[in-house]
Amino acid sequence: ADPDGDGVPNAIEILLGTDPSVANAQPPIRPGILSEGGQDWLAYEYDLPADNPLTMRCVGSNDMKEWVPLAGDPVAVSTQGGVTTWRIREDEPMSQSARRFIRLEVSL
Repeated sequence: ADPDGDGVPNAIEILLGTDPSVANAQPPIRPGILSEGGQDWLAYEYDLPADNPLTMRCVGSNDMKEWVPLAGDPVAVSTQGGVTTWRIREDEPMSQSARRFIRLEVSL
């Protein structure tokens, strides 16, 4: 269900600590470019309450049929006001990557 119409299901809003009845300005997953070692990498950032007991992992796909966990683990990049921002980057630099899709998987 998504009563606020922002495109983020209630379960994800609750996980991310946002109000499912209010449309959010900031998307739950924010893509960006991370420059490391002379290469540009597609990276994703997301925020979680610092005391959140759930674990999120990112999986990627070239075809939306076969999903494979990204090789790296999410890294905490900042914590402010009880919210931790996490970042995970794609497995290959953008110059070597085909079309990619990303999704979050959540577990306790």
